[in-house]
Amino acid sequence: MGLVKRRGGMTSQEIEFFATLDRAYRTTRERFVEFAERPDCRRFVVPPATDPDVGFSILYTPPVFNPPLLIIGLNPANFAGAGADQAGEPNRTMLSGTPPTVNSYLQHDHVFARALRASFAGYEDLLASTVGMNVWHFQQVSDAAKAPKDLIAFCESTTFDIATTMKPQHVLCFSRQALNLCKTAGEVVEEGLAAERTSFTGATWWYVPHLTGPYTRAKAELAMPMVLDLIARDLASNDSR
Repeated sequence: MGLVKRRGGMTSQEIEFFATLDRAYRTTRERFVEFAERPDCRRFVVPPATDPDVGFSILYTPPVFNPPLLIIGLNPANFAGAGADQAGEPNRTMLSGTPPTVNSYLQHDHVFARALRASFAGYEDLLASTVGMNVWHFQQVSDAAKAPKDLIAFCESTTFDIATTMKPQHVLCFSRQALNLCKTAGEVVEEGLAAERTSFTGATWWYVPHLTGPYTRAKAELAMPMVLDLIARDLASNDSR
């Protein structure tokens, strides 16, 4: 039996997505066990909440095929909020290496969740129907970019497979690494109004600077109303066809 709960009567594309997701969780655990044996990787794949076992988080929300919006951040930080103990809940549950049953953006009080809820004011229904994930699956509250290149490459490849088989209508990237997943295919990115967008595999991919970065917050707050308005207009147009 797979890790991901599925419903009957699925299309071939839905079957492909859930099979990809199930494989991603299983393979990530297998690879992270291998990475944990390496001194240069152990601190990235064995976080305080799951020590001495490996722990990781791929999705921030329950999985959905063809969601209106997929959010891709960089990597899991502290699900309990800035300054809180990483060894307790909700870190242990969210880093269990299984698909979540809750929407962390709505039900947890970490820094990114609070920033998202504020930026989605007026678009609460869209946030509630959003699927969330990260480019990298290991928890680091700092120094994530210092992870070994093969660990980063594994996570990015896994994220690319999930994001493309999920068939989201829009993808909102809060890291350059996320947008680069589609830019590597030679897509031309359109820039303007503090945001960037491109079309890839039938979805519109957007880049907005991270909402919680000390040097990017102001630019992100400028871009978000424009991006959310354009996404909402496009979704409404598709619904009326």
